[in-house]
Amino acid sequence: MEVLVYSKTLNGQAERLMSAIQKVVSHRVIRTCHSIQSLSLRLCQPRPPPKVTVLLAATKRDLSEILSIQGLLTDLQLILLLPDKREDTVAKGHTLYPRFL
Repeated sequence: MEVLVYSKTLNGQAERLMSAIQKVVSHRVIRTCHSIQSLSLRLCQPRPPPKVTVLLAATKRDLSEILSIQGLLTDLQLILLLPDKREDTVAKGHTLYPRFL
């Protein structure tokens, strides 16, 4: 089981997220991507998709970058963390059809 984590920034929020994930699953099955390009490359590889994909959009720009690869995220079990709770931000997040927002 692979857990794929995308976090562009390495701030306190990302560190808390990684710590929480590591409490639940072994660090050996966690793969991290810190750029939208590396995330895209991983999702295009001919190996099985990750069991769960966690996307941290710390800013609206991060969310826009994630939305730019929306086609690669189809049929993945997504957990999406948004930068705020504004109606427009949440609406954009829902277009990715996450399992948890």
